[in-house]
Amino acid sequence: MTARDSRTDDRSTDDRSTDGDAAGSGAAGEPTTARRLRLPLALLSVLALLLAVAAVVLGLQVRSAHATTQAREDAVAAAEQQAVNVTSLSAQDIDAALARVADGGTGDFKAEYDQQAAKLKEAVTSQQVVATSSVVDSAVVRAGDDDALVLVVIDGSVTNKAQPTAQPRRYRMQLELARVGDRWLTSSLSILS
Repeated sequence: MTARDSRTDDRSTDDRSTDGDAAGSGAAGEPTTARRLRLPLALLSVLALLLAVAAVVLGLQVRSAHATTQAREDAVAAAEQQAVNVTSLSAQDIDAALARVADGGTGDFKAEYDQQAAKLKEAVTSQQVVATSSVVDSAVVRAGDDDALVLVVIDGSVTNKAQPTAQPRRYRMQLELARVGDRWLTSSLSILS
């Protein structure tokens, strides 16, 4: 064998070994094939991990948005109910009406209302007042996790001893609410017009 033949044989062996690696056959091809499979598997693992993280983050955002929306809805419902409670009084059930308003209040509003309840009861019973109301509209001015400001428009009617024919009334109210436990309670109420 000459030097040239020896070089040709070496190249032939190298070519066979490279061809074997590409085909993944033989003992020499197995480590290379495994290496080639490791990279796509690693990339797929990283991609799956990123997708899982993205799903968790998106799920938390959806849950937070739902909680915020639910808190807003609860605050509006509480404000509307309190506005109706304040404007719906009757001499026949004044104690229950006063209790509903007090139960929906907190802080300064509740303290002031409790202080005025006896005078209000006297006025309603002596004048035989019957006031009914319903919500026309409401809107959230601001809402946070623990407080909210809600505007409520109420239509109602009032009769009393001096005016037995129902007189229409429209009230525009601004209610500040505070979350106390799992309830939204009125901390301030203002009649706007």
